[in-house]
Amino acid sequence: MSKLCGTIKHISYEDSLKYLTSHPYILTTNLTAKSTPHSPVLISKTMFEKYHKDEVYNRSNRDIGVWQGSFLTAYLIGLALLSGISKLTKTLYFRSLGTRSLAKPSKFMLLLQKYISFPALFGYIHAKKFVIFGVQITFPTRMESLGIFGYCALYIIFATTHYFGISDNNFIYGKKKLELLRFIADRTGIMATVQLPILTLFALRNNFLLYLSGWSFSTFNAYHRSVSRMFYLSVIVHATVFHGYYLYNSSIASFFKADYYWSGVCAIGSFGIAIGAASFRHYFYDVFLIIHVVFVLLALVMAILHISDMGYIQAVYLTFAFWAMDWLLRFCNIMRINISLFSGRNNKIKSTRAEMSVVGDQIVMNIDTPLEWKVKPGQYVFVYIASLNPWECHPFSPITSDDSNHSFKLVTKIQNGLTKKLARRLAKSQSPATYKVAIEGPYGETAPVERYDSSILIAGGAGITGVLPYAEKLSKMDIQQHTQFIWTTRHLDSVKIISKPLQDIMASGRVEVKIYVSEESMPVLYNQNKEKVSSEVSSFSDSSTDLCDTILGSITFGARPDIPQLISSNFEQATGSIAILSCGPGDMMDSIREQICTDLDKVKNGRVEYFEHAFNW
Repeated sequence: MSKLCGTIKHISYEDSLKYLTSHPYILTTNLTAKSTPHSPVLISKTMFEKYHKDEVYNRSNRDIGVWQGSFLTAYLIGLALLSGISKLTKTLYFRSLGTRSLAKPSKFMLLLQKYISFPALFGYIHAKKFVIFGVQITFPTRMESLGIFGYCALYIIFATTHYFGISDNNFIYGKKKLELLRFIADRTGIMATVQLPILTLFALRNNFLLYLSGWSFSTFNAYHRSVSRMFYLSVIVHATVFHGYYLYNSSIASFFKADYYWSGVCAIGSFGIAIGAASFRHYFYDVFLIIHVVFVLLALVMAILHISDMGYIQAVYLTFAFWAMDWLLRFCNIMRINISLFSGRNNKIKSTRAEMSVVGDQIVMNIDTPLEWKVKPGQYVFVYIASLNPWECHPFSPITSDDSNHSFKLVTKIQNGLTKKLARRLAKSQSPATYKVAIEGPYGETAPVERYDSSILIAGGAGITGVLPYAEKLSKMDIQQHTQFIWTTRHLDSVKIISKPLQDIMASGRVEVKIYVSEESMPVLYNQNKEKVSSEVSSFSDSSTDLCDTILGSITFGARPDIPQLISSNFEQATGSIAILSCGPGDMMDSIREQICTDLDKVKNGRVEYFEHAFNW
């Protein structure tokens, strides 16, 4: 028996009697300390059946919480898979076509694009960030909002309905009010616990649903934030109702002394700090990230202690498993890319290094990795610089390097945080300077712009890094497509950074390039005799500009493009399908989104698709 049940605990008759008298529904026989029974004590069949029925109701209401939480998880996974099926269907349909033209969608699908797929929740403001009480927020797209609304609505319905078997003569809780309070507290706590794995999965870089759904990281981030807020609201309701239950039951003192109470308080407080740290996320991202990770980890440990004797702990274990797998894959990825134990690329490079320099208000990094590297459109990598802060990592979009000896190039605008600190270091060391770095990635998905009869690639500022690889790809493809590449930048220095890729794109003759340098006028260039000449007749610039006349001929100085007019005219002249891809400031991308919705009906003979590269970290 001891092998099956563990150590057998012997208790005195007096202690047994105290337990039995405190649970009168168990026995109907009046027992006293003076009348020790010498024969089995019979239990009333009626009382037993009543107790059994109440216990079934009690456990069934808890099971419902598990099923409801599981359904919410399945709902989120289902949305991701539906998106993946839709993208797969589009891919197979394109490959089956004898022509490149994607037919104009039906009226219903056109209305769906115009009012659901393309717009943001409120009008067209999606990429632009708003500050409310010092917290920066972005609005999801209308399609994302519908998915989030469905999740939140289901959560509220599940948490507030379908409580059954509640009665005033309940053997377990005694009063109807106590029973209802306990059911609500249990339901909300169980549903929140079951949501932990999907909540964590949506925040991970190695989220397998990224590849199955085709969603961007920004979309998963939008769902992650919404799920986390519903999760925390559920936890708050769970704790509040439990306090009311013990207060109404006149046992609040014992509640405060319980170990599960204090572990629960610590878990709620840690989750609150992790979520609340988002208030300074934009201003001190690295501090936010450390606080977020540390306190989420602490909260999960406290959650294990809180529910260790209650069940449902498997959900927390699965959460840790997802998290551990993500970190393991990231570690293996970093080791694979950055360290060569035998012979590196060209038998020279054993570990990753970066040659960095400051050009205007931007930092240029020429990255050398031991691993052979081919830049693909839509990709982004994370960069660790050990000599600054080894725990800090930031996402950058790689572009093809001007020099074949380098793996790829990263260009980023100098802002607060790591880039400002790095710019100061480079200023002191008289850049360019070489640093040992670590690269993690690549992540991201390539938008299929080559499927369409025409495409418009629009970049703003440092957003060129997200668009340039597409222009390079299309310039090398032997397809019948009219491609326009429009880039707006403030200074000519930015053009110099990518002059070699721009020359190659223009030389192909397949991409129409237009560059707008908004804050500079046309430069005065010099010929070999140092005589001033007009930029229109100069064959090459001097060493200070390093731009050929082909590039200079495509530049408009002191102006910005009329993006709405550009889109409107292209839609009117389109003879087939058309794709628009953008990357840049939020205002620019939101104006593109609005104009697409406004002029969507002008495309008569083909489908319109909008692809946006925006990393809302």
